[in-house]
Amino acid sequence: MNCENYQDLLSEFIDGSLAPEDHNRVEIHLSECGACAEVRGDLSAIVVFCREHQEEYDPVPNARAVWLRISNTLASESLAPARTESRTKSSWWAGAMSRRCCFSNCDRYGSGAGNRYRHPSI
Repeated sequence: MNCENYQDLLSEFIDGSLAPEDHNRVEIHLSECGACAEVRGDLSAIVVFCREHQEEYDPVPNARAVWLRISNTLASESLAPARTESRTKSSWWAGAMSRRCCFSNCDRYGSGAGNRYRHPSI
């Protein structure tokens, strides 16, 4: 397996839902690969933050609309000029969480900023 395959298993690894043999393989890889260990650290921090703050935010009234906004944002970013290659995979998590927090706050506080990503059919 390569790093991408191991990183795909990190969420389940952190949640403890991997089969014991897969858990051991991921654990060994993380002890040998600093890049994957850094991604695990970032993801673990995100999971801990979300668990600690889950009661602070109102539930999303329309989950489908939120996912459409996220996909529209990601699509618009892919159309933008390519960013420098210095951006690491681990920084992707930070960007994703900042967008998630932005969307949560826009919905929670009622500002119209979140609506610009709304899909026209909603």
